[in-house]
Amino acid sequence: MKHARRLDLIRLAADELPEQDRAEVERHLATCPACRSLYEQQAATWQMLGEWAPETAHSDLLAQIDRKLSERPAARLPFWSGVQRVSRIAAAIVVGVGAGYAATRAWPPGQTPQPAPATAEVNELAATEQLGVEYLANESPAGLFAALDELPMTSDFQEDQS
Repeated sequence: MKHARRLDLIRLAADELPEQDRAEVERHLATCPACRSLYEQQAATWQMLGEWAPETAHSDLLAQIDRKLSERPAARLPFWSGVQRVSRIAAAIVVGVGAGYAATRAWPPGQTPQPAPATAEVNELAATEQLGVEYLANESPAGLFAALDELPMTSDFQEDQS
């Protein structure tokens, strides 16, 4: 037998292992110090848990919980709660209609709004050309600058390559 299964050691400590398996595990424990140590630890834990007596509640909590859940308080909503709800809906409708009216007044029929010029993009392109740093904008998908491929190689580097 290899090592005893931990479940078998737990069941042996709990005295719940069938006789046939019990004899086999006990024979193994007699020859295997590692499994015997695990069994002794498990047996000590099992004994300690057997001595533990948790405190119990003095009254039947389940009955109290059931009683509280079955009691339904009479819900009395104040008069103004319905008025507030209706006024919120009316305010949302007024805001929606006002926004729609303002949108139609801003652009008369037949006229479409013109897109704003992309001034930031134009300014960035002009600055890039003036500074002469166009190669910094050509970035490869790997995050490397494409302009580095175009740089001339120094003679030292070419000698190392050969």
